[in-house]
Amino acid sequence: MSALEQTIIKFIAENCLLNEGDKLLIAFSGGADSVFALSFLDKYKDKYKIQICAFHVNHSLRGSESDTDEEFCRVMCKNMNIEFYSEKVNVSAFAKNRKLSIEEAARNIRYEKLNDILRISNSNKIVTAHNLDDNTETVLLNLFRGSGLKGLSGIPIKRDNIIRPFLLANKNKIILYLNKRGIKFRVDSTNNENQFKRNYLRNEIIPKIKDQINQGVDQNIFKFSQIAKNSEIIINNEVKNIISEFVTFTESEIKILKKIKIVAPLIMGEVFKQTIEEKFSVSIEYDNILSIQKIIDLQVG
Repeated sequence: MSALEQTIIKFIAENCLLNEGDKLLIAFSGGADSVFALSFLDKYKDKYKIQICAFHVNHSLRGSESDTDEEFCRVMCKNMNIEFYSEKVNVSAFAKNRKLSIEEAARNIRYEKLNDILRISNSNKIVTAHNLDDNTETVLLNLFRGSGLKGLSGIPIKRDNIIRPFLLANKNKIILYLNKRGIKFRVDSTNNENQFKRNYLRNEIIPKIKDQINQGVDQNIFKFSQIAKNSEIIINNEVKNIISEFVTFTESEIKILKKIKIVAPLIMGEVFKQTIEEKFSVSIEYDNILSIQKIIDLQVG
């Protein structure tokens, strides 16, 4: 058993990610991360007493290269005797219709289709192959966008029926693992195109941080994201208590008692954010919160 496998097995146990009898649907792109996820779970399926199957979304973004990825995934699953599903979608058209970026559209479609196949395959959990590097990129992107604690909490270890057993796995170690064992994987040619914000961060910014500041930035950011997550849980619980006491909802209005300013001055912003997002499904930013607080300070008239 490799050190990488030991790390993942410990992580799965600590976070109670797998149960006997689970049937896992693996999001399978054919890249190094998902190939490793498929190989690991196939190797240890008897240990965990689980079943696995895989689903590939062909995003139709790279022409014949996308089709070759799909065929690679199909053949690999066939050779490993793993139940396989795939679907071809037009991400570009979806993005245009919904006014989303290509990245957002691809992610939305992927999770929508995964939930469809979850039912079809009689699986009970979805596995994504997000790793330690992905978490670093997510936290930094959210930080640069001005996110709150939720964004700084990084990629959730588990959310609803989605689990991420490989969040502590370093990308370089994954590739070394696969190469050492002669396990082939696909490489997305667009990974080097820095017009995508995540690619720019991955290819240009993070390597400089590791070279000039701290090689262990991924591990440190993961620890920070878990601290942020725990802090968010504590604050959210307090916010819910305050909302129940000082906030009322009507069909088209949110009414907040003015004395909330005295009782909960430090988390008024979170109260505004949570109530507005819940009632109107609108995401508000820090500047919006400041504007609302100024309105409360105004004299009558």
